[in-house]
Amino acid sequence: MLIGYGIVIYVLLFSRVDNVGDAGTRSSSSHLALWGIAAQLLVMAVRALVERVVADRDIANQMLTIVELIGDGVSVLLFALSTLGAVTNLASEV
Repeated sequence: MLIGYGIVIYVLLFSRVDNVGDAGTRSSSSHLALWGIAAQLLVMAVRALVERVVADRDIANQMLTIVELIGDGVSVLLFALSTLGAVTNLASEV
């Protein structure tokens, strides 16, 4: 969940940075961050679904752990690629 907040803060605070450079780089950087937010929203939806559908708490906890690890990993990867794209774009402009 914290990763989602980090991505939202990144998009809100550093969206002005994306205005520098060519259109392909700025759009891909923002799109990757938005896909990271979407991954976190999907993890929250799956969490609610698993808690509602799965009756056995032990199995539900294992499923939630796996889903959250995969979702967090994907979000971190997308956020890192987005940040790398924004930093690379800024470095090429300097």
